Amino acid sequence: MKLAGKNILFITPKFFNYEIEIKKKLEELGAFVFYFDEKPSNSFITKSLIRLGKKKIEFYLNAYFQNIINFFSDKQLDYIFIIKGETITSHFLKSIKNKFPQTPIILYLWDSIKNYPHIAENVKFFTKISTFDLNDVEQFTDFKFRPLFYLDIFKTTQNNIDKKYDILFIGTAHSDRIRFMKKIESECKTNNLKFHKVLYIQSPILYIFRKIFDSQFKNIKRTEVSFKPLSISEVKDFFNKSKSVIDVQHPKQSGLTMRTFETMGAKTKILTTNKNISKYDFYKPENVLIIDRENPSLNINKHFFDSEFQKLPDDVTKKYSIDGWLNDIFELNKPNTNE
Repeated sequence: MKLAGKNILFITPKFFNYEIEIKKKLEELGAFVFYFDEKPSNSFITKSLIRLGKKKIEFYLNAYFQNIINFFSDKQLDYIFIIKGETITSHFLKSIKNKFPQTPIILYLWDSIKNYPHIAENVKFFTKISTFDLNDVEQFTDFKFRPLFYLDIFKTTQNNIDKKYDILFIGTAHSDRIRFMKKIESECKTNNLKFHKVLYIQSPILYIFRKIFDSQFKNIKRTEVSFKPLSISEVKDFFNKSKSVIDVQHPKQSGLTMRTFETMGAKTKILTTNKNISKYDFYKPENVLIIDRENPSLNINKHFFDSEFQKLPDDVTKKYSIDGWLNDIFELNKPNTNE
C-alpha cells in the first residue's frame, strides 16, 4: 500500500464533514493524517473578511499557517495535501517548501480557479494540481482533470422502498437557488409531482441580512430554512425516499457538484442545470434530465420518474467512488520509484 506508514498534512476547509470522511479513507489506506482547517476560524466575521479579500488579514493567516509548520518541527512529512486553498498564502507555500523541499504538495480544486486567482499565481509551488473543472484544464494545461466522488455510505441507499418524493433538493441557499426553487415548485404542482426541499443557510445573521438585501428571500419564512446542515447519513436517508434529486450548480462553476456523484452511487436519478454533464462517461438520458436554469420545465414523459435507474458499468461507478478519487489524486497504481 503506497500510503502505508506515510505522514500526510491535510489542509482543507470544513465542508459538511467530507473532510472527516476523506481523512478516514486515507487512514484506512494506512496513512497517518494530520488534518488542519484552512481557515483560522469559521466565525461569520472571519469568513466575511476572507471573502472580502484575504490580503486584509494576510498577517493573521500567515501566523496561523506558521503554527502549522511549527507543529512539524520534529516530524517528517511525506505528502502535503490541500483542497481548495482559498486562504493559502504564498508565504506559507514558500515556507513549507523550504522546510520540506522533497515533499510533494498536492492541490485539489473543487471550485473554479477564477474564483481564487491567487492559486494561479502560486502554481510553481505545487507538485500536482487536479481540478473538477473542465474549463480550468483547458486554461491550465498542467492541471489534471479529476471530477469529484461519492462516499461509501451512498452505495447502501435502498431503492426498493416506497418513494415519498418525486424530486428532492438539498443544498445551500446561494446565488439564484431560491428563485429557481420557486419555479420548480410551480412546475411540480402543474405536473402533479411531489417536491421536497431542504434549504441550508450558514447562520441566522446571514438569513436576516439576506431578508433585508436579497429580494429572493422576501417571502422565505424562518421555518423554510435550516441553520444546521444535514449529516451525510441524513442526506442518504432523504435519497432513500426520493425518485430523483435536483442539482443546481453555482452559476460561476462548470464542474459537476458532489451531489451529482452521490446520486450515481445511490442509483438515484438526477435533474441538473449543468449542461456539461452530457460530456461525462456516466451520462445516460434515462438517469439524467438536463433542465433550463432560467425557464425550468418538467412537462416531460412521466416515465422518467416512474422508471428504474439504469445500471452503469462497474468500472464507471468505481471510478467515481472516493477510493477511485484518491487513487487518481495520489496515483496509487503508479509504481513508487523511491522504494
